[in-house]
Amino acid sequence: MPSKKKGAVARSDEQIVPLTDLITTLDSVRAYRRRSSQNLEEKFRRLGEMGYSDLRKLWWEIEDDVNTIVDMPLKIPRVPRLIRLNLYLRLTSRLFFILLVIVLATRIVRAWRPLVGDFGQNIWLLIVVVLGSVFAMNGEVVVDYLIRRKVVQYEKETEQRYSKNVLKLKKATQTVIDRLVGEVGQGRKDPRDFPFYVFYDDYDRIEITASKTPRSMFIFKKKYKVFTAIPKLD
Repeated sequence: MPSKKKGAVARSDEQIVPLTDLITTLDSVRAYRRRSSQNLEEKFRRLGEMGYSDLRKLWWEIEDDVNTIVDMPLKIPRVPRLIRLNLYLRLTSRLFFILLVIVLATRIVRAWRPLVGDFGQNIWLLIVVVLGSVFAMNGEVVVDYLIRRKVVQYEKETEQRYSKNVLKLKKATQTVIDRLVGEVGQGRKDPRDFPFYVFYDDYDRIEITASKTPRSMFIFKKKYKVFTAIPKLD
């Protein structure tokens, strides 16, 4: 373990963990898997308030690149419409799920039946709610897949156009990783206490501890992996 720097004050785990979250978020932007930059800007602002002033400045350097990458899907034909449809399906699936819980609960717990009257006893309503839930949830998965496929195709067609932005995001992510390594080493902490998740495993000073291939609808494997990593001390 590296020794502490003279005069330096080691940070608590609570002050270091936000760095892991920032790494995951920056990497997801690099992988075109973020739809808003507001949440990322807030993470940088909070880190700045915690004393990471250098990282606050980092946000100012990459803000335009983040917005360029985040806004990219909106330039693809039909994708903005699919994004809106996906939002509606997501809201609808949540609504049907709530209704399904209410219906099933009133059929199981007799004491709750007076609260909803015949609402929970209508078999046809139960069928509609179940079918609605299945349709909305599966529709959400399908539309998300269509969006992802169109984005991936567009990425291949415009790889050179966004290469500089993507490279800056990679360097920014590496900067935060280096800061995490420094904080963990300075505090003589166990790197295993600070895991983070990334789509790319090409960063320096990290150790990959696990990887998995996500599945659609719990069945179909997707074409990318998600890596679990920890800081690798010098």
